[in-house]
Amino acid sequence: MKICDITSFYHKKSGGVKTYLHEKINYISTLSDVKYILIVPGEYDEKEIIGNTAVYKIKAPELPYGNGYRLIVNLKQVNAIVEDFRPDIIEVGCPYFLPWSLYARYKYGCRIAAFYHSDFPKAYAKAIEKHVGELSASIFKRCALSYVRSMYKRADIVFAPSEFAAASLNECNVKNTIVVPLGVNTDNFNPKNKSLEYRQKLGIPNECVLMLYVGRFSWEKGIDILQEAFERLEEKFTNRYYLLLVGDGPLKSSLLQWAKNHRNVKVCGYLEGKELATVYATADLFVTCGAVETFGLTVLEAQASGTPVIAVSSGAACKTVVPNAGIVVRNYNADALEKAILDISNTDLMEVGMMARKFVEVNYSWQKTFDKLFVHYQNLMQKENALSDNIEKKIVS
Repeated sequence: MKICDITSFYHKKSGGVKTYLHEKINYISTLSDVKYILIVPGEYDEKEIIGNTAVYKIKAPELPYGNGYRLIVNLKQVNAIVEDFRPDIIEVGCPYFLPWSLYARYKYGCRIAAFYHSDFPKAYAKAIEKHVGELSASIFKRCALSYVRSMYKRADIVFAPSEFAAASLNECNVKNTIVVPLGVNTDNFNPKNKSLEYRQKLGIPNECVLMLYVGRFSWEKGIDILQEAFERLEEKFTNRYYLLLVGDGPLKSSLLQWAKNHRNVKVCGYLEGKELATVYATADLFVTCGAVETFGLTVLEAQASGTPVIAVSSGAACKTVVPNAGIVVRNYNADALEKAILDISNTDLMEVGMMARKFVEVNYSWQKTFDKLFVHYQNLMQKENALSDNIEKKIVS
């Protein structure tokens, strides 16, 4: 089987999509009968071989206000790579390449899978509303939903990481949808990474409840609600809470400015690898307010690290909060978030965190994710073979 992934949701500081693709590379490295290529944008042209995977980075311009994200415009180069590889399946990991993929299916005779990693009509509309108003956001959202209706139903299969994402697709009359939940690497994200030395290095007092946010610094993540809730806690409880913000994005400069006025706030910027795993395990509490998450991978990573989670009920992130080992906030406002933080702070956070860890170990893994994904790949291949056999029989007869 020959598989090609292509997406523009990828750069050196990106999050969930990049994690999914790298874990996919690891999984495929154990499969001798699968060849795999990954096509992503880059600062310059580059080819890297990882096991039985070839990663092609194609020189691409940065998107305005994209904070590192780039858009591949050299489709001639993409076509040359794909024509040489001749994949059986192309998986499209962002909305931009769906029109091209229809051409690729026609020209190369492959099957097209689309993975709905981002509920972009809702996410982008939220950001647009903050910048230019409700009317412009409404117009964009209608256009984006129309695009989803038109393009995703043309794929042979559409993968959604959660029931929430699948429901968004179904609202657009996209019916060829399969839910494939993402996983978490429980070896990398582990309570054993907890480090008091790292906490001291960051200058965080031992007596503080260390609250952590990891993710993109953007409007759709609800960071403004987290800021307001923290300010209320700070006013009521001197030096009881500390907020650590880890990530990158368009709001970074404003968050850095805000942190200057709050001694118990630190903005760390983008972290990965061992340091990110250490931050997760060292925190006492993880908080996320994203209302349009299609899965909530950071929630899993926190819980795998033994850190209890607070998430809002909007979006899919709340569905990955372990029952009785975290809090789902039903009202999307600072009052409800503040109350949730106070409630969980009065529990044994370490005990709650270990309950979450045990649940994640049993129920979520990248092995399960890709085992399920490849079953559907095989089904696509069988459909293609059946179609070819029927065509040949008609020609013979």
